Amino acid sequence: MVQFGSYGSGRSFGGVMPCMLMLVSCLATESAVKAAVFASEVISYAAGTTSFGNLQDPASALGPPDGIVGDQGGFDSVLSLFNPAFESQEVVSVGEGGHLTLRLENFVLVGLGPDVGVVANAGLIDLGVISFEMPASFYQDSGPFDTTPGSLVSDFGAPFDPVGGLSAFDGLNHGQFIALLGGSGGGQWLDLSSTGLVKVGFIRFSVADDGNAQNDMNFEIDAVSVANGKVGGVAPEPAVTGLVLVLAVFVARRRV
Repeated sequence: MVQFGSYGSGRSFGGVMPCMLMLVSCLATESAVKAAVFASEVISYAAGTTSFGNLQDPASALGPPDGIVGDQGGFDSVLSLFNPAFESQEVVSVGEGGHLTLRLENFVLVGLGPDVGVVANAGLIDLGVISFEMPASFYQDSGPFDTTPGSLVSDFGAPFDPVGGLSAFDGLNHGQFIALLGGSGGGQWLDLSSTGLVKVGFIRFSVADDGNAQNDMNFEIDAVSVANGKVGGVAPEPAVTGLVLVLAVFVARRRV
């Protein structure tokens, strides 16, 4: 059972899901920041029993995605819709019983529409059942498997929320894919307005252990960003008073 609520609020809402996202909101002074903002500090990490053993460096989720992926193993090429990150310095894996808590560089000023973007290792060749299903693309002027960087970097602070979801890519070629992104870096964007929070400074991802050895669940995270126009002041250390916690849920990938 997943509980929703806040310290001292007396509210709770029940729900059952194998994966949950915890948002922590703190009080601070906002300032207008227009540049892309990402997670800047790992607060805690536990890999979980079904995480990939070679993808357990939580610092991989900090900062922006790498524009060139696979360079550690000599298979370097651009991060694209068909070529997601996959190496240990690029993504971190969270499995059943595990969690990852990150501090955002600046607050998210929660409002209607997408607030937070999650870049995972999803690509258009990925047929798994995943929650972070939207792929990402670092360069707007590169082919999907180019080995050298392009010159036009995508904006990972620009929300990507196409009508029809993943089906919006159906029947398109790569040039049309880039046009669909409209300058955004892509990724899965989350609307936090239903949480009732005004500001979010910390985010926690976790996967519950469902006790089913034939139904292993996990997901991998490359980066977490804040939507342009919703960036507040610098998020404080987690030890400050006045923390409010709210949980939201979605499903992790089933590993087969």
